[in-house]
Amino acid sequence: MSAFRARALFGAFLLIFAGVALNAMLLQHEGMPWSNIALLTPEPELKTNNATPKHRRTRRVLPRWNPNVSLSDTANAVSKPVIDAASAPKPFPATTISLTPVTKAGRETVRAIQRELTARGYEPGPVDGILGVMTRAAIMAYEHDERLTLTANPSEALLERIILGGVGQAPSARQGVPAQNAQLLARSVQEALARLGYVPGAADGVVSTNTARAIKAFERDHNLAPMGRISGRLVSEIGRVNGARFSVAAGW
Repeated sequence: MSAFRARALFGAFLLIFAGVALNAMLLQHEGMPWSNIALLTPEPELKTNNATPKHRRTRRVLPRWNPNVSLSDTANAVSKPVIDAASAPKPFPATTISLTPVTKAGRETVRAIQRELTARGYEPGPVDGILGVMTRAAIMAYEHDERLTLTANPSEALLERIILGGVGQAPSARQGVPAQNAQLLARSVQEALARLGYVPGAADGVVSTNTARAIKAFERDHNLAPMGRISGRLVSEIGRVNGARFSVAAGW
C-alpha cells in the first residue's frame, strides 16, 4: 500500500469517527435538542444517611416584621412596651343627677318657660315641655342674673317673673341658700369640672368664688363667653366634652 493511500484511509477513518461522536453527543441523548444541552448537569451526590446533598444552596428566611421591636439595631433589638387594654385610659363615668320631681309645674308651664328663656338668650334646650338638665341649668342662669334664690325648678311664679321682668319690684338682695335641686346640679357640675382638670373647690353644691373661676376657665377654653355661672350652654358643653357627661335619673 502506497503512502498516499494510507493517508487517505486514515483521514476517512477520522471523519467517520468524528461523525459518530458528534451524533452520539448532540442528537442521540434521549432525543434532546441542542437548546437543552445546558440542562444536562450532573445530579448532586447524596450521602447514604439521607443527609443534605453536597453543595446545596440554603434559603435565607427573613424574620417576620414585629411592630413592637425596633429594627434600628437587629443585633440588640429592643421590644417596645405593649399597651395593655386593662391599663388604657378609660372615659370618665357619667354624672348622674337625681333631682326631686316637680309636681306643681305642668308640661305646658315648662314649655312656656323654655320658650321665654330661649327668646331672652338663655339656652334651655328644645321647647318640648320636658324638664331636662339644660332647662334646669337655664333656669339657674336666669335666677343668677336676676339675683333670685337658685332653685333650678320651674313654676308659675317663675314664668310670670320672666314675662314681666320684675316690673314694680324692688331689686332683690343676693340669693339666699340654694334649693335642693340647685345644689345637686351645682355639685354635679363641680364634680365634672374637677374630673376635667379644673379646680372648682369643694363639691358642696354652692357656686363659690373658686367654682365661678373654674367655670370661667372652662368657658374660655371652649370658646364660650366667660360668665362664671351654671347655664344651659355650660352643661351642654360639658356633656359634649369626652369623659364628662350628664345622665338624667328618675324623678326629673
